[in-house]
Amino acid sequence: MGNGKDTSISDIVWVDPDFFSKLHTPAIATEIEELNSLLKVCGRRYVLAGPGRWGTRDFSLGIPVSFSQVSFARVIIETDLPNFSVEPSQGSHFFHNLTSMNTGYLTVSQGRNKERIDWDWLKSLQCERKLKFCRWSRTNQPLNIIMNGRTGNTVIFKTSHV
Repeated sequence: MGNGKDTSISDIVWVDPDFFSKLHTPAIATEIEELNSLLKVCGRRYVLAGPGRWGTRDFSLGIPVSFSQVSFARVIIETDLPNFSVEPSQGSHFFHNLTSMNTGYLTVSQGRNKERIDWDWLKSLQCERKLKFCRWSRTNQPLNIIMNGRTGNTVIFKTSHV
């Protein structure tokens, strides 16, 4: 979901897969809200990535955030992990808000086609803020984000951070 090209985003908020537990998704939502607030004050839109469904009411299926907790995200990525895989979101939870704010929303199913999140690369980035479950990282050069809502294809080209 989403359309267009964005080369202005250098910030990534992500749920660290090494510390993710579906038992702690409400606490993860609180951390996401904290980071969203910090980035909003700085005027910095960001990419948000984490396991399961975003905005779900069932915390065992993903991160139970409200739109206000992720309101400054430019792109939201839901993914699975080796020990945590759920069907992609199909409900309307906060999709109306995402659409009206032109926020990209995509699902990355690890191991399917060419879909993947490079967790090692994320872990190597400069960490602006490290919380118990979540990280705010920044690249030195903006990401190149290309979204095609008609074909359902999105690519986020990572940049060198050295």
